[in-house]
Parts: sequence; C-alpha cells; structure tokens
Amino acid sequence: MGDLDNPSVAVVLHDKESYLAKQFAPELLPKRLVDAVVQSDSGRNGYKRISIDAKILYDKAGAAVPQALESRDLYVDAGRGFVKQLVVTKANGFEVSALFELTYHGMLSLSAQTISVNATVMPRITNLSDFQYSDGAISGAHFSYQARAELNGGTSVQVRYDCRAGAPYPASQLNPDIQGQAHDLNCQVLNANGVAMSTMRYSYLEKYGLAIFMHSKTMASEFSKTLAHFSAT
Repeated sequence: MGDLDNPSVAVVLHDKESYLAKQFAPELLPKRLVDAVVQSDSGRNGYKRISIDAKILYDKAGAAVPQALESRDLYVDAGRGFVKQLVVTKANGFEVSALFELTYHGMLSLSAQTISVNATVMPRITNLSDFQYSDGAISGAHFSYQARAELNGGTSVQVRYDCRAGAPYPASQLNPDIQGQAHDLNCQVLNANGVAMSTMRYSYLEKYGLAIFMHSKTMASEFSKTLAHFSAT
C-alpha cells in the first residue's frame, strides 16, 4: 500500500489532506524559484483555510451537451502568498479525480499533480523549473510572466501569461458569504511562438488575497465554474 513518503494511489486518495501538506510545501521549492516568484507587495494571505463547493460546466468540442460536474475546493494558507490547493472533482456525486497543487495567490502554479480515481500508478508531479515576471504585479491592473514547466519524459514547455484586471465589484456577487471586493483577472496563455493557446479568467478576492479559477477556453473545450458554497477561517 505504501505510506506518504512512498505513497500508493489508494493511500493518497484516502488521505488527501495529509498528502497535500507533505508533498506541496513551499520549502520543497528551489530557493531561486521562490525568490523569483515572491513579490515585495505580496503581504500575507487573509485566511487560514477556504472551502468552496462549486458547480462546473465542461463543454468539449463535438459533444452534444456540456457535462455537469461538481468540485470541492480547499485552499490552505502556506505563508508569503503561497497556497496549498486541493480540488476534488465529482460526476453524479462520484469522485473522478483529485488535483493537488502549490500556487502563488491561487494563480501561479508551481507544482501540480492530478490523480484519477482509476489510476494504478502515481503520476508524476509537474514542477515549474523557471519563472520570470515580464511586467507588473498580481495586485496591479496588468501583469505578465513567463514560465517553464517540466513534463513527463524529461521534456519541458515554455509559456507566457498576459493578464489584465477588470473593475472591482462586490465579491458577494460570486457568493453571498464572500466578503470585500473582487475583480476579474483575464489572462491569455501564449506558447513559445507568442501564439495564444487559451484564455483563462480568475476572480481575485481582495480581502483574502486569493485568485479563484472561474473560466477557461481552448480550441477544444470550455470550462466554467459557479460558487455554490464558500467558507473561510
């Protein structure tokens, strides 16, 4: 079966939070990467834990109707703007997959791993190997950055994100239990040739210093999320 130092799929899926805490800590990142990511204006996260129940529509090209899914999302403050995230996706009430991730303010994915409930071996964790801000800051009206991630087989991919902030609005428009203001972050994801491959939209919750992934679109699919339940401690 294994343990959390050498885990099996079954062990991880039955103790997700322990695995998230152990394997997705900022301390495991190279110092040069942490120094490159953390901005001087990042401050502290405005929460300890945030739990979200969400409704998802996933529309795949060629499908007759969008697929309705649900997710249970957990965000845990890891200090200095880092966030440990766990997203458990369900279909018809049954678990489909679990996404484990370490991010910066919910936006910049530094380490990630998606495990299907039908997996027989543990998939590799995808790690960011290089990072550089091109312009601006996450809290500003515009920011962009370039990143390189290590993929399976020793290959890597380089992408650039270009994001612009929308006008602020009451965060309660997303869910009545969310306090403070929010603003949208609309991002384009460009490949190494500067060609747009997808668009992404986050809702940045200003009180909490956290970006919630809400919508994405590629040439093959479209994903959208609504927040059915929200709680923060």
